[in-house]
Amino acid sequence: MSKRLSGTPVDVQDYFAEAISCLEGELYRSGIVLAWAGHFHVLTEVCYAKHEADLRTARPKWAFKDLAELKEQVAEANFLIAAKDVKFVSKPQLRILDGQLSLRNQCAHPTLYRPSMNAAIGYVDTMIRQTLTYLPPAP
Repeated sequence: MSKRLSGTPVDVQDYFAEAISCLEGELYRSGIVLAWAGHFHVLTEVCYAKHEADLRTARPKWAFKDLAELKEQVAEANFLIAAKDVKFVSKPQLRILDGQLSLRNQCAHPTLYRPSMNAAIGYVDTMIRQTLTYLPPAP
């Protein structure tokens, strides 16, 4: 998995490298949480870079000076809906992202959910693949 990340920004590599380390240490919930964090980091940065004006128009009540402030003030689920509204993601993609966020939430908050090794590996792999679709291809 980490070979595919070699051309990505260092902060993105760090999220996913740590997620992979968690999987290796059988910390499956932690790996899922970190994989979502890496994915959401890139999704928000790319969406904001391409659609900042559209986001401000679509959500006039959202008062933010920059992406960091926006991410502080807006729940992840609400950002995903706004990303659909500005046409960064499609409705089917939004449904997938909502499901992935739901799984991340099950892992990040006290629940009885315990993902299997295969489920965690699949989730992390999917997050890496999706994240790479937002980035320009490596040379």
